[in-house]
Amino acid sequence: GIITLYQDITERKKNDNLQKVLYNISKAANSPISLSQLYPIIHKELGTIIDTTNFYIALVNEREDKIYFPYHQDEMDDNFPILNLNTSDTLTTHVIKTGKPLLNDNSQYEKMIAQGILIAMGTITDKSIWLGVPLKVEDKTIGAMAVQSYTNSKLYSKKDIKIMEFVSNQIATAIERKRMEEELKRLAHYDTLTGAYNRGYGLELLQRQFKLSKRDKSPLLLAYSDLDNLKDINDEFGHDEGDRAMVQVAKLFKSILREVDIITRMGGDEFLL
Repeated sequence: GIITLYQDITERKKNDNLQKVLYNISKAANSPISLSQLYPIIHKELGTIIDTTNFYIALVNEREDKIYFPYHQDEMDDNFPILNLNTSDTLTTHVIKTGKPLLNDNSQYEKMIAQGILIAMGTITDKSIWLGVPLKVEDKTIGAMAVQSYTNSKLYSKKDIKIMEFVSNQIATAIERKRMEEELKRLAHYDTLTGAYNRGYGLELLQRQFKLSKRDKSPLLLAYSDLDNLKDINDEFGHDEGDRAMVQVAKLFKSILREVDIITRMGGDEFLL
């Protein structure tokens, strides 16, 4: 009876901890922080219910057919290269492509490599174990998150798969929410073609700079530029070539100006610097 009671209390504490983790992640996602600030919070909260000494988040960019690793903490590997989703056969891409969790120790890993299912990537030891789950929003896989150990092949079990799956939906929703917020902010502030500030936001920044310059009695340099013969380029080669010319001009400005300098596309072929 005492053992049963102890197990029941332990199970309740685990459930309470899970609910607390979900609440804290949801709270963070609804706060005015950036996506890059959200990742460490996810890592910290997840670390209260499972070992996250080695942990990473991978996200899919469908437009580019790439997988990026915006957050990773690892004892052995610091290089997390961008992967091509369709042509890469790693543990991460396997989880994303199949949409299913995977618990994989060294022997299973070597077996999947021998079968041609995976290609070797990253550090692996005889005592390695890897656990990854897909990050899904509704039925769409937006990425994956994984934990691993290089020294204890028994660190994770099937119970941990359930824990990771349970929290993954909340984490995926939180990440997607922040990604949408940042995309809306980008669309509101930036010119979609050139990546320069759009007219409205650029002029707002300019007003701030005028006030700072006046208050601090510091010099302020303005330059107005337009692209000669853009109409001729559009007429002779098409608007796609004209757009490419605009993009190249914006890249030129970014390459020769400082990061703090303001580049604004005023409209058409006109820029204010």
